[in-house]
Amino acid sequence: MEAGAAAGVKQACTESFAATQRLRREGKLVAAQREAIACAQAGCPTAIEAQCARWLGELRPLVPSVVIVAKDADGNDTADVRVLVDGEKAADRLDGRPMLLDPGPRSLRFEHGEAPPVERRIVVVEGQTGRLVEITFGRPAVAAPPARAPGPAPVALPAPGPGPAPGPDRASSGGVSPLAYVGFGVAAVGLVAGTVTGAITLSNASVLHDECTGGICQPEWHEDLDTSYALAHVSTASFAVAGAGAVLGLVGLLAGGSRTAAAETRPAAIRPAVGWGAGGVAGQF
Repeated sequence: MEAGAAAGVKQACTESFAATQRLRREGKLVAAQREAIACAQAGCPTAIEAQCARWLGELRPLVPSVVIVAKDADGNDTADVRVLVDGEKAADRLDGRPMLLDPGPRSLRFEHGEAPPVERRIVVVEGQTGRLVEITFGRPAVAAPPARAPGPAPVALPAPGPGPAPGPDRASSGGVSPLAYVGFGVAAVGLVAGTVTGAITLSNASVLHDECTGGICQPEWHEDLDTSYALAHVSTASFAVAGAGAVLGLVGLLAGGSRTAAAETRPAAIRPAVGWGAGGVAGQF
């Protein structure tokens, strides 16, 4: 080995020798074990190699480990899991082998596709190896739809005015058509139903907007979401029925008014009446 290369190896061995002691005192056993392996290699100075080999033998039974088992929302095993320990990436996938961790409180985060992440806080015990950590992912959250506006505001219809007083001999010639009563009755029912269901829809939409963070609803809110959709459709249909009833009522009013006007505008007539031995006048009013 050339002198320059030998000097570089010796320097690296010396640095790993010092790092092993420092990291072990700080409780960073995983990193300490890694440094002990580096300075226990053949090629390091004999004294350093021997001491690092002795430290390595002491560290191996002390370094704790966990075994992670993950299942998807259907209960199937999955290895497509990204693991973070204390906010730092520890693995992109699971391989079934133990994961070395330093002793002490640890925050674990597991990510799998679009499924909600799973977080666990555990206390890792020095010397405990192969501890089983089981996790199950839920289904991806469904995006909440934008709040729907209620149907069009109802239009107030003018109340029908009093019709002309019928004459004694024309009692059946005028009046309001039954279509008017039926039409305005249907309009009133549709208006009430549309207003009530519209108000409930707005109330549900406000609750879902508060509960669905970032526009994402958790599975427990799916039933409320479906109910809001159904009520919105009922509200819109009710207002449509109210409009149709109002049109029918107006048609009834116009039809009744036309008959009354025709009866009222019939002209009066007077004509002479002559018969055998009698004379006079006859009239139509």
